[in-house]
Order: sequence, then structure tokens, then C-alpha cells
Amino acid sequence: MDVRAATVADVDAIRTVARESLQASYGHALPEGVTDGSVERWYDAGGLADDVDRDDTVFLVADENGEVVGLAQGYVARQREVVGDVDWLHVLPRRRGEGIGTELLSAVEATLCDRGVDRVEARVLAANGEGVAFYEEYGFDPAGETQVEIGGERFLERRFSKQLDDDEGGNVVL
Repeated sequence: MDVRAATVADVDAIRTVARESLQASYGHALPEGVTDGSVERWYDAGGLADDVDRDDTVFLVADENGEVVGLAQGYVARQREVVGDVDWLHVLPRRRGEGIGTELLSAVEATLCDRGVDRVEARVLAANGEGVAFYEEYGFDPAGETQVEIGGERFLERRFSKQLDDDEGGNVVL
């Protein structure tokens, strides 16, 4: 498997991975139809094509023999401090448990570290127990909770934070 920078040619595959992943992670909690609507809004083909080409975005895919099986998207947020934001991390449900998410997370952290980030933040709905456990397992600390609205309903979202070590970056070329 190869973790590489996403390209415009990956847009359709990214939308498929996102749709399947969101349905598997949140289908039990979100109202019917919300997942498809969210993919159309969050992963609009035109906007997605722009995102993969933006300099301030880290957009990686896990590619196995020409098939995109996962993705990670992050940003450098310049606030009082320079913080990395892991916006999305998706793996095809049939491929979960194979270490793909771990490789994507490691690569996005290293790339953000190379861009001057010392701390990374991530968010996941509390209803996604697998996602919450994933971030906890990989050294993220709880950093708060907030309510978000999706499909006209309110959901609890958990925020996580992780301090990066210097040795987590410096060797990634994407």
C-alpha cells in the first residue's frame, strides 16, 4: 500500500470512500439520507478538486494497486499558535483493522509537523465509538466537547489533541 498526495484524478474514489466510511461509522446515528447529503456538501466534486490542489491543505490517500482505500485530510491552522487540524480520516469499512488508518494518521501528522505544527487536533462524533477509540489509542488526549448540527439534529462531537514530537516529522515526502 502507498500513502501519497491526493490528486484531482482521485476525486471520485475519495467521494466513494467518504460515503462508505460515513455510512458505516454514523449510519446508526444519523437520520436516513443525511450521509449522502453530507457527502454531497462536504465532498462536492468541484470543491474537492480545489482542496487537493491547495497549498495549505494536506490531502493524502492510501492507494493499493490503483484503488483508493482510505484518505486523510488536514490543514495548518494559524491561530495564536500553529496547530494542525485532522479534518477527515476515512477507511473503506471492508478494509478497517488492516492498519490503513494508522498509516494515514502517521503520514498526515508527519506532514503537518514538517509544516511547522507542534500540536494536532481532531474531532469525531461521540456516536462513532470506533473513531473515538482510534484517536485515544494513538495518543490523542480529550480536549473538550461541543454540540454540532447535522441534518437538522444536534450531536455531541468530541475534540482531541496531541502534542507532536520532533521525530514524528522530517522524513515524509508528499
